[in-house]
Amino acid sequence: MTKKQKTSKQNEQDHRPFRYQSLHERLNNININVVHRIRYHDTNDLQDTDNLIRTSYFHQSLAHWSTLNFSEAYSKIYQKLLPLANSLEQVVYNREQIILLIR
Repeated sequence: MTKKQKTSKQNEQDHRPFRYQSLHERLNNININVVHRIRYHDTNDLQDTDNLIRTSYFHQSLAHWSTLNFSEAYSKIYQKLLPLANSLEQVVYNREQIILLIR
C-alpha cells in the first residue's frame, strides 16, 4: 500500500477547476484588449478600381434613403447634407452643421 501524500491547501486550490473568487480577484483576472479601427466603405457601383471613392456610413445612408424618400422636405435636406458628408473626416469636421440641419 502506498501512502497518500499530504497536499497543501494552495495545491488543492490550483487543481480545482471551479473555486470561489472574490470580486477583487475576478476583476484583477480580467484581460481586455481593445483595438479601435475606423473602416471605410468603398462604393461597389464604380467599375474602375482606381476611381474608388471613400465614403462614410452617413453618406451611404443619405444616398440609400434618397432612393426611398421622394418628399420635398427630404430632397431639400439631402441637397444641404450631401456635400458635408462625403467622408468620415468631413462628417466629424461638419458635425455641428449636420446636427443643426437635422433638427
